[in-house]
Amino acid sequence: MNKIIFDKHLQSNGPNLISGPLTLPEEKPKAQAPYYGMIIIPPHNFPESFSNFCFNSILNKDQSIRAMQEIRKESNDVLQRDIYNPNITKPMRVSEFNQIQKSSTSQISYYLKETWVNKIKDIIKTNFQEDPALTQQFGRPWYSLNETSKESYETGKLKKFLTQTKFVMQDTLLYMTEASVKRFVKAICDFVPLDCKVIDANHVNNVYYTPEEVAEMGAPKPKIPLFHIDLTVGEDRRPRYSTSAKEVVGSILTIFDAGIKSLQEINQVEQKLLPHLFKTNAKMFLKATHRPDYRPEEPNPEDMKELPDENTWVFDEFSKLRDCITKIIEPLERYIVTFDKYQKEYDLDPEKIMGQWSDPDDWPEVD
Repeated sequence: MNKIIFDKHLQSNGPNLISGPLTLPEEKPKAQAPYYGMIIIPPHNFPESFSNFCFNSILNKDQSIRAMQEIRKESNDVLQRDIYNPNITKPMRVSEFNQIQKSSTSQISYYLKETWVNKIKDIIKTNFQEDPALTQQFGRPWYSLNETSKESYETGKLKKFLTQTKFVMQDTLLYMTEASVKRFVKAICDFVPLDCKVIDANHVNNVYYTPEEVAEMGAPKPKIPLFHIDLTVGEDRRPRYSTSAKEVVGSILTIFDAGIKSLQEINQVEQKLLPHLFKTNAKMFLKATHRPDYRPEEPNPEDMKELPDENTWVFDEFSKLRDCITKIIEPLERYIVTFDKYQKEYDLDPEKIMGQWSDPDDWPEVD
């Protein structure tokens, strides 16, 4: 259609269609229309080819196609979920923030380990139910859940189908984890200002947007603080925060790691579906993301067989979060120093002073 429109304008406007020199290649002569509206293929043994396809493919039965469709639907629902709760609309205590994130992490962990796995197991059992009459007449079907021979299972189609199911679940787990982790890191880093100037105890200027971002938005958007932290006087009569900056940083990083670890040890459907073929006590888990203790090395570009570490992105997101929230420590320390000028008032002991006036006959002299 685009070529028809282009040729029409080219014929009517000629060289004025496009400003500047334009040289078109010579138009190829049109091929003669085929007598039959079909693709001609060379002679071949169709029954043998179709038999080989049916033997090797797992998508030649309605049951397997329908089961995989329902499995992908359940997996797509998982992609919409979050490990953490990035929707923060008001300031809160650090303990309240920890509780909200732990609750979100526990919910997604329970859903994946119990609800999601059992739903997929039920989908497979429902679609691969055997008809006793047909089994007696034609023998066991390709997708028999009652297979008792481990050797037959390993070479059968059910093994291939469950292997594909495992890969679909692992990919879903990876994509959901990556999207959720990046949303959490972005949500936390958005609360950290680009620059913080502490003038005195009553004046602190935080800059959240660059001049280019302000020009693009038209006006800077208002920001709310993430945590509600009290400034108190400690037992040493010095000002202190109810929760120190280092505790805040450690708390956020602990939540990050807890969310990653909560998605580990998710059982494979294969072992839950065919317990009679897996009598070992060793459980089989889906491959899950974990955070390396150090950044993995990049693969050698000259070695085509060497692949990059698949958990490098987790370490990068953790480092990004850690570097970002660590910036809050120094401004908070500078802010608390502004109260040093009130040290005389902190050292004041009201009970001791009032004790001097307890004896009306021996009041201290007043300057």
